[in-house]
Amino acid sequence: MVRTRTGGRRRPAVFALACSAVLVGVGPGPAGGASTALVTAVNGSAFGYWADEISLFGNPQADTGPVPTVTLASNASNSPEADAAPTGLVRYGPATLLTSDAIAVSSVGNLGEAGSVTSTSSILNINYAATQPTTGSEIFGYPPPELPGSGYINFNPYNLRTSVAGNATADGSGASGSTTILNGMMRTHHQSSTDCSSPTTPCGRAGEAHTHDPLDPEGVVTIPTDPPPNYKVAGHVHLGATTTDYFVIVFNEQVLNPDGSITVTPVHEYFGYRLEASGNIVKDAAYSAGGSILRGHLYLGQVTAGVT
Repeated sequence: MVRTRTGGRRRPAVFALACSAVLVGVGPGPAGGASTALVTAVNGSAFGYWADEISLFGNPQADTGPVPTVTLASNASNSPEADAAPTGLVRYGPATLLTSDAIAVSSVGNLGEAGSVTSTSSILNINYAATQPTTGSEIFGYPPPELPGSGYINFNPYNLRTSVAGNATADGSGASGSTTILNGMMRTHHQSSTDCSSPTTPCGRAGEAHTHDPLDPEGVVTIPTDPPPNYKVAGHVHLGATTTDYFVIVFNEQVLNPDGSITVTPVHEYFGYRLEASGNIVKDAAYSAGGSILRGHLYLGQVTAGVT
């Protein structure tokens, strides 16, 4: 399995993958035709979700996952590989970062002149109301629209059934990837304190006053069904009149690895990070000082494919 920090042609049975792809290499690759290069080894893996080095309220960092997960042998002797889980859950203390219904992952590879690898993932009903746990004082990800928000990621501010799928495929000509997000919506800012209850009330750390659009006080944005590679959305949470926590979410994160394989992460959440005007993702100052409420990374649906 490839754990990256930056995310035949089988598709998830639950819904088809659209083609928001980046092709690397030359000639007719996996998105455009058969390869005649001799494939002597494969690199294929997929997992449903992985919470990496998450810390809440300054507590020690902890991991969850990756689950469910599959990894191909380099000679594809165990192909096809598939795994599934009926539900998904990532919880830290009072905070729930993820709930979902069915998760499915797979990786298929073969050697020879027509050798190739395809890895897929799908996650259904992310943070949908019906899947939420009954315990926990904070639900990161599903504050109903009529309540002051208390979450970082919110695919479902209006109780939508949101699903994500990832695809990575490679042959001797190159590698490509894509992400599909159905009913993707998220809230870019939350006001979890009465000190910040008005969308026009300055809130945040000293010298970092925030004012919100009175026509869009919820800060809800729609995520493209086929997001382009490395589609970034930044947000923040007001924890009080002088306290703000920041986050960045990258949709369809695509990384070309040194061995030529491609890793696609449909959703990568950076907790305790900010998005610079240049587009760079950097740790927030409060993160470095240990002041962020939530820190770490959450990866949803990461898939990898490559050949030698």
